[in-house]
Amino acid sequence: MLHADETSWPQQEQSRWLWVFLTATTTLYVIAGRGKATVTQVLDGFSGWLMSDGWFSYRGYPRRLRCWAHLLRKAQGLVDCYDAGGRAFGHLVRTTLETLMAAMALIIVPATPR
Repeated sequence: MLHADETSWPQQEQSRWLWVFLTATTTLYVIAGRGKATVTQVLDGFSGWLMSDGWFSYRGYPRRLRCWAHLLRKAQGLVDCYDAGGRAFGHLVRTTLETLMAAMALIIVPATPR
């Protein structure tokens, strides 16, 4: 499992991005542009699962999972919107994600024996 994310990284007059690629044993930092070339270069030869947000540069990777924290923020954005239908849908999505995460926590973290 490889987690990836990027954030703006201004350098003098240039727009750059700080990319972070993280596994259980390794962290790689890359300062580059925000395009797909960085992802393609770093993931060359990688065949595991990629956990990322929805940025288009990650979308071409065939074994990609969406980060639930990012999805929760998107759902919250809908909850906070002005449109009543959007708010209702946001509540439904957020509740569904929270239910899934709680169920996964029960599966992944076994109960402590008494």
